[in-house]
Amino acid sequence: MVSGINILLVALYFIIVLIIGIVYSKKESKEDWLIAERKLGAWNISASVAAGFMGGGLLVAYVSYIYEFGMAAFWVFIGIAIGLLLLLAYYKKVKELSDKEEFYTISDYFKFKYGKSVGIISAITILLYSLFLILIELIGGGRILSGLLGISYSWAVILSAGVVLFYLGLGGFKSVVTTDFFQYLVMILFAGVIAFFLISGSPVPAKEFNLSGAGFGNAFAFVLLGAFTSFMAPDLWQRIYAARTAKVARNSLYLTSVILLVFGFLITLIGIVAKINYPNILPGEALLYGLSHLLPSGLLGLGLVMLFAAIMSSLDSYLFILGMNVSEDITKNYKELKKESLIKLTRWAIIGFTIISVIIALLIQNIIIVALAFGSISLALIPSLIGGFHFNLKRKAVFLSILTGIISVFIILLSGYLTPESSVISLPVSLIFLIIGQFIFRKEKSAT
Repeated sequence: MVSGINILLVALYFIIVLIIGIVYSKKESKEDWLIAERKLGAWNISASVAAGFMGGGLLVAYVSYIYEFGMAAFWVFIGIAIGLLLLLAYYKKVKELSDKEEFYTISDYFKFKYGKSVGIISAITILLYSLFLILIELIGGGRILSGLLGISYSWAVILSAGVVLFYLGLGGFKSVVTTDFFQYLVMILFAGVIAFFLISGSPVPAKEFNLSGAGFGNAFAFVLLGAFTSFMAPDLWQRIYAARTAKVARNSLYLTSVILLVFGFLITLIGIVAKINYPNILPGEALLYGLSHLLPSGLLGLGLVMLFAAIMSSLDSYLFILGMNVSEDITKNYKELKKESLIKLTRWAIIGFTIISVIIALLIQNIIIVALAFGSISLALIPSLIGGFHFNLKRKAVFLSILTGIISVFIILLSGYLTPESSVISLPVSLIFLIIGQFIFRKEKSAT
């Protein structure tokens, strides 16, 4: 059980986050609620995107990989940085187009470029991607918070989701970005303090800093998952839309890549220390053991707040994306919505998905499988997303590519053979069917 001072520290963190949500809900315009009036600065964008990537559930999954593969799992963060830098080749076009066409989501881009049917299939892909990520946060975060706080797993999941739902419903996108900035500062500061303390108490042998320990296949899969997951991350595209200028968007990509590499290295150190000290535990328990058994009670509160910040910074981003997914990406294809109605429907969708996610998280607790499925789903969009910047793709070919990519993920998932190496299956499948579709539908008029 944690001490009273640690509980007080967590309570203070909750109060600050809720106050931010209340403050930013006041005198907020409709465009503020939806996209922060497209006036975000580089630091706001970088902190928000970084906080979204630093999810609590993803930390649990990542430390599990560290426990199993050692330092080689750091290829995930190297891949994430590569994906962010890869987007530098396209950010300007994306920003200019989003300002002109008033995009709110990545599916708005697909709809504009390839038509309604591709917009909807991309929206379904983003829905599944976001839902898997939310489940990672609720499952991973719920398990570790339950162990640290001494409360049931169910209450840990409900508590995390409830706090996010409160401030997200009030402040919308502006609230997400502002709370993310605060939560990013909390995570990077506390992770640094915790890593420094653990390394001081348990020096890491030089042999542990080996990037080749997972084998070429797994390392390559980690890089692909990291790079392409970050490249098409819907929250990242949304922040580029919300940037004040294209230059701001560019600077934020550089900043975010550096921030995430630093944070990833700190978390890697925590995972390695846990592995050295507790070599016989289950990989999924590595982060819990690292924090609860290696930290003194005085620092445990910092670990708890870091985890809550990590969980909620991802939950708020992807619950908002799911809400916009229903209102902007799906409903608006069939019914014209004014901004007031768009906001109302988005709020109700957020509430609905929060309830659904909590129920699923209480029934399914295999975080590694969920994490791999989350990464695999994202790869289904990559061939069309990158190819569309360089080639005149056929609408039906793009639809076929995304659909077959999604199907391949569920085939491998249901077969029980989902591993880091097999999780990249949707990328070659989508690419192959995009090429096949280009030949099959060659008489169709190309998309814009």
